[in-house]
Amino acid sequence: MPFLLSPGNAVGAKLNAHRRAWDGSICDHPSEWSCGAEQYFRDDYCSRGHDRCFHLRTFAKTDTGMTIATTGGRWLFEDIPDALDDQVLLLWGSPFAEPRGIKEGRTSAVVYGAYRVKRVVPIDHGYNTVYRVEPYADAWVRVSKLGCRSPFHKSLGGPYLKQVDRHAVLRLFDQIADAAERANDRSWDDAEQDPQRFRAFHSRLEEWLDVAAAKAADTLARKPVAIPAARTVRSSGSPGRTPFAELESLVGTKARGAGTGSAKPAEPAAAEPAPVPAGEPPATSSVHELVEPAQAQWIEQTYGSETLHAIRTAALTKPLVILRGDPGVGKSHLAVRLLDDETRERTCIVPVSATWRGREDLLGYVNPVTGAFEDTPFTRFLAAAAAAWDAGDRRTRVVVFEEFNLSQPEHWLSDILVVSQFDHALDRRILLGGKSDGDAPTPPVVLSPAVRFVATINSDHTTRPLSPRVLDRSAIVNLSLEPRKALQLAGVELDDEQVRAIETLDGIIRRKGASFSVRSALSLHTCLSQREALKLDPWVAVDVILQQEVLTKVRLLAHDPVDDEIMQRLDEWSQEEGSRLSRCPVLIEEWKEMLDSGRDVVQA
Repeated sequence: MPFLLSPGNAVGAKLNAHRRAWDGSICDHPSEWSCGAEQYFRDDYCSRGHDRCFHLRTFAKTDTGMTIATTGGRWLFEDIPDALDDQVLLLWGSPFAEPRGIKEGRTSAVVYGAYRVKRVVPIDHGYNTVYRVEPYADAWVRVSKLGCRSPFHKSLGGPYLKQVDRHAVLRLFDQIADAAERANDRSWDDAEQDPQRFRAFHSRLEEWLDVAAAKAADTLARKPVAIPAARTVRSSGSPGRTPFAELESLVGTKARGAGTGSAKPAEPAAAEPAPVPAGEPPATSSVHELVEPAQAQWIEQTYGSETLHAIRTAALTKPLVILRGDPGVGKSHLAVRLLDDETRERTCIVPVSATWRGREDLLGYVNPVTGAFEDTPFTRFLAAAAAAWDAGDRRTRVVVFEEFNLSQPEHWLSDILVVSQFDHALDRRILLGGKSDGDAPTPPVVLSPAVRFVATINSDHTTRPLSPRVLDRSAIVNLSLEPRKALQLAGVELDDEQVRAIETLDGIIRRKGASFSVRSALSLHTCLSQREALKLDPWVAVDVILQQEVLTKVRLLAHDPVDDEIMQRLDEWSQEEGSRLSRCPVLIEEWKEMLDSGRDVVQA
C-alpha cells in the first residue's frame, strides 16, 4: 500500500480506553469495563490476569510503548521499518468514565496523549508479527482527563494509522495548554509528572515536527515506487494476452506510407516506429500511455504521486478511467491535461446531459425524413482517430465525458462498452445506419486502439449511481485537494491564521461532501485582486467566499447523531478559528437554531 505521509504532518492512532491510565496494570473488573476490546478478550485474558492488551503500557513509567496489530502495521513496516522514526504520534480514543467505561452512542474521540517515536520494533510470534512503537524516554505525554477533542485526520495509506495536519497538531496542543491552565490535580492521571511532561512536550513540539518533516522527506525519497509500464504492442501469438493485444490488426491498418488497405501483422514491441509523413508530429512509442510525459510532472505536483500512479494503473487495466471528487477539485482540468494537446486536436470533450437515453445521443441518429445519418462531434472524432491510426499516427487520443453520471451511462454508452472489450477489428466496429453520400450506406466507425476514455463524476443527489456493468469496465480514481494546495494553485496569499480558518472548516464539512475547492480559491483570488475597489480586507473576503461558496454546500439533518456532531464542531469553529469572521458565524448560529427546532438545514 502507498505511504501517504506529508512531511511535517503528525501520525495518529486509536487506543482502547483504560481505567488504570495505561500504566502497565490490568484493569480492575475488566469484564464489566467497556474499553473497546471484544468481550471475549476481556473475559479470557484481562479477567485472568494475562497482559496481552496491546495498549497496556502505552504510558507506563518503564518499558513504555504501544503495539500495532499485524493488519494495522504490516502494510507499512515490512517495506519501511523506520517509517515512524522521529515522527510525532497522537493517540486518541472514545471518551470514557467510571463505572462503565466508553459512553454509549456516537461520540467524538478525545486525545489520550502523544509520542515522539524513537523506533518501531517488530515482534515475531511465529504465526504473525506485531509492531511495538516505543517513544523517546523524555518525549511522551498523557492528557486523557483533559478531554480535548481529537483533530480532523485523514488516511496515511493503509489501515489503522492516520495523519494529522501539522497546523492542526499545533492548534491542538495550544488548546490542551489552555485546558491545563484551568486543570486541577484531579485533571491528571499523575498530578506530579504529567503536567511537567506536557509542558516539556509542548515547548519542543515545533522543533520535533521540523525534524519529523526532514525525516519523512528522506524516507519517502528512499522508498521505491513502482510505476506501471505502458502496455506495449504484442503479436497475436504472444502469451499474456491483454486488451488491445493485436493493435495493428484492429483497424485494418494500411502499411505506413502505402496506399494498400490490407491488414498488416502486429510488429514486435521492440520495433522502431515507422516514420510518418513529413510535417506530421512523431508517434509515441505506445498508444497506451494515457498520461504523456510533459503532463506527468504537473499531475504529480498538484495531486501527488499516488494519483499519478493510480491514473496510470487505471489506464493500464481498463478502457474507461473515472475521475471522482468533490465539485471544484479539478477533475475536468485534470482530464484535459492528460495529453500535451493545447490545440485539442487529440482531445474530445463530451458534455453528458441528464436527458440522454440512448445511443443516438452520443453517436448520432438517422434522419427519418432524408434517411441520412446525422453524426456528432464524438462520432467524427472516432473516425478521425481511426484515420490517423491508419496513416501511422500512434499518438493517444482522449475522450472526456463531462458529468458522466447525470444520466445512466449504460443506456447511451452501450456500444462503446461492448466493443472496447474486444481485440479484433471486426469486433470493434460500430454500425451507424442510414446513408452518407447519396445512397451509399454509412460506413461503420472503428474504435481505434489509440482512443482512451476518461469520465468525471460527482457523488451527490443530482447524479445516478453507476451500475455494476459500467464499474466492471472502468477504474475509479479519487481526487482530493487540500485547501492549502488549492490556494497555492489559485495564487492566493493569506496569513497563516486565515489559512487555518479555511483548513479547519474544510476538515469539518468534508464528511458532508463539501469542501474548499479550487473554484473557491479562484473566487477568493478575484476578490482579493479587487479588494481596494470593493473595500474588502482579506478577512472579509475570506468570510464572504466561505459563506457564499463553501457553507452553501452543506446539508444537515435534525436529530442525526453525525450531523449533531458536525454542528457542534462548526459552533466551536465559529468561536475559535472563525472568530474573526462575521457572516459565517451568524449563518452557523441560524443552522443551530434550525436543528434545535427539528428543522433540516437544506441550502438553496
